[in-house]
Amino acid sequence: MAIDDGTLQQFESALWDEPGTGVVAILDGASVPGLRGQLRKAWPARVECLMGGYLEPDVAEVSPYAVELHKGYAFNRWLFDNMWGAHWGILVRSREPFGPVARHFRGLFIVQGPEHKPLYFRFYDPRALRLVLPTCSPQQVTSIFACARDIWMDAPAPGSIDIVSASADGVVTSRTTPVPGSPA
Repeated sequence: MAIDDGTLQQFESALWDEPGTGVVAILDGASVPGLRGQLRKAWPARVECLMGGYLEPDVAEVSPYAVELHKGYAFNRWLFDNMWGAHWGILVRSREPFGPVARHFRGLFIVQGPEHKPLYFRFYDPRALRLVLPTCSPQQVTSIFACARDIWMDAPAPGSIDIVSASADGVVTSRTTPVPGSPA
């Protein structure tokens, strides 16, 4: 979906609706064709790989990345044109600076499975997050949303976004809205 300037402004106004709100895209290199090339074009946005440390190029290509978005960045047009309906990742709105948000979500990437075996938690895949959240305890929910005002992600219905938030006591709420510029 190619969005026009008015739709892009509408979308950015909805994301950055309050002063002090930051937006971090958490994108899945395994799902986004050519993500690393696009991230090189994202300057001046800050970018952090959630895997951390040195990675072989083939692993870096499929790793998840946190990207600091700002209203008016050219990268936003490419992202908003392409991510909806493709399960590329999530948008996290936060009042925290980029560094702490990226560190928080890096800490969620590896979880303990059965017998305390470390597993990758693909929370940035909307399909996985949608399945996992209802099974989480209130403590787990508050841990996931610790620095998030809310999370925007693909909704099951085409052309729609789920905006998911959690209360301080770990109750998840969700509302569905059309993707700006999508056919009604």
